[in-house]
Amino acid sequence: REEVFGLNSLLNIPGHQIAVKTGTTNDKRDNWTIRGNPELVVGVWEGNNDNTPMLKVASGVSGASPIWRKILLEALKDRPKSTFQIPDAIVTASVDRISGFRAHDDFPSRTEKFAKGTEPGEDLVHVKLKVCKGQDKLATPGDIVANNFDEKEYFVLKEEDPLAKPGEPNRWQEGIITWINEQADARYRPPNEYCSGSSNAPLNVEFIEPRDRTSNLPNELKIKFSVDSVNEIDLVELEIDGTKIRSFTKKPYEDTVQLTNGSHTLRVIAHDKSGNTSDRKIEIGINAPWNSSPTPTPTN
Repeated sequence: REEVFGLNSLLNIPGHQIAVKTGTTNDKRDNWTIRGNPELVVGVWEGNNDNTPMLKVASGVSGASPIWRKILLEALKDRPKSTFQIPDAIVTASVDRISGFRAHDDFPSRTEKFAKGTEPGEDLVHVKLKVCKGQDKLATPGDIVANNFDEKEYFVLKEEDPLAKPGEPNRWQEGIITWINEQADARYRPPNEYCSGSSNAPLNVEFIEPRDRTSNLPNELKIKFSVDSVNEIDLVELEIDGTKIRSFTKKPYEDTVQLTNGSHTLRVIAHDKSGNTSDRKIEIGINAPWNSSPTPTPTN
């Protein structure tokens, strides 16, 4: 509250840890200051007996707080100092300073406390997008692999109108768009189209572990890969030495297999719902160089 009321307002009780909430109704008929510490609570209401608006009260600090402070100071005399204990179900998390979602991408953040299980999730508002160099349009997976992109900061503001019936306009989003059109800051206008060019492959597969041409890997091997697509993924298949080991329809794209000693070829084939296909093939060695003699087909 120091940002609004300052460090030395009437709400500051030296030597004590005090929680306090002020409030004033819009028509200035009611003014409140309430709270204290675990030892006691003081609540003060200020207003006119005939319910008419007050003339000189603008906030809880100038209204009820002077009375609240005098009562609280008197009540705290000869009482031990008390502090608030953090309950076990409270956790601390870093959140994005702009959106309040989980902190990410080294954007400015702040620390907040949450009831366990209610921590904020992925930030869909304050985002860092990959855009093609010189086009300011979304980079495709192919552009990313070709390093033909820059990362830029944007604000994505989208809301659904809860009162709109099927087929009716989304008035909430219309209001947001009207406000955005009045802003000079280009960060409020994130791109929604993919760039064009020679590297605009809509689907890309990359092995995360193991990497291509890695030797002397253990027999029990964890395979992990990524699939990036402009469109929704339909099916992903993992092959080892030409034999299909497993199919995936969603993340995580990873599996653990047992492989015999020698060289092996790993291949991932991805299909999206628009009919695009992409694959990636690597060669590895199990307790041997990656280019050693081939071995029989592995089993899970």
